Amino acid sequence: FDITWGNDRAKILENGEQLQLSLDHTSGSGFQSKQEYLFATIDMQIKLVPGNSAGTVTAYY
Repeated sequence: FDITWGNDRAKILENGEQLQLSLDHTSGSGFQSKQEYLFATIDMQIKLVPGNSAGTVTAYY
């Protein structure tokens, strides 16, 4: 992976096998793959803010 923005809110872990993205009150983070894939499997775990998380928008494309 290459971190494309939000370097202080993104971490590459497990020898490049995992990526941790975070967001704070000012911004988030983004990444791109170093290779192109025709098919792939993506697994995500999303942690929402405690309490009322209504209005939270997540996107993966």
